[in-house]
Amino acid sequence: MPISLCLSFLAFFALAFSMGRHRQQMTVRRLGAFGRFSAPAGWGLLLLSPLPFALLPNEGIALTEWFGVLTVAATGVLLMLTYRPRALPLAAAAVSVLLLILALLVVLPGRV
Repeated sequence: MPISLCLSFLAFFALAFSMGRHRQQMTVRRLGAFGRFSAPAGWGLLLLSPLPFALLPNEGIALTEWFGVLTVAATGVLLMLTYRPRALPLAAAAVSVLLLILALLVVLPGRV
């Protein structure tokens, strides 16, 4: 579940960053090419986010939990965009590091 939460947060961050107004709120300088590629990256991460729930035995509960995770991630991005927009890229970087650590713990459970 934490992996899906990280993927969803990063997806909503990328989708918000692809919009010009939100990008201006988050950054001081212009990032032309990165803003253009952030929308497909956001949609791709959003498509990857239900994969951790595919391992659950009950599909109905897994789908419900995934919608809950999406809601929590979107609320986090929304609140940060509202109250601390300049801190959102830093939070996304921290979530990326957390996602990498969680992925390593899943792939290498006995070695880490």
